[in-house]
Amino acid sequence: MTPAEPFPRPAGDPPPAVQAERTGLAWQRTAIALLVASLVLARLGVLEHGVRALVVPALAVPLCVAVLLLSRRHRAREAGADERPASGPTGALGAALAAATAALCLAELGVLLLG
Repeated sequence: MTPAEPFPRPAGDPPPAVQAERTGLAWQRTAIALLVASLVLARLGVLEHGVRALVVPALAVPLCVAVLLLSRRHRAREAGADERPASGPTGALGAALAAATAALCLAELGVLLLG
């Protein structure tokens, strides 16, 4: 038991840094999935609807890149930390990512219903 840890950790319990790494990887997977979905939507939408189909994917791509960069920077910064790392990207960024996902869904739904 160390002075910074008042209670001993159970034998099978992973260190706190593992949870932060899993969270960072989950953020990266989410951003990559949204990036791929927005690129596929843009590719399919341009074929049928022209340039106006690029509006929502054009907004989602920079957001995905921002989430990827923030999560990678966070993981790199916390890699050498001995204490429990802080959380990853902020709640506002998560809300923006959810809004981009909803916008992509609504755009695709609009294409299916109108086109």
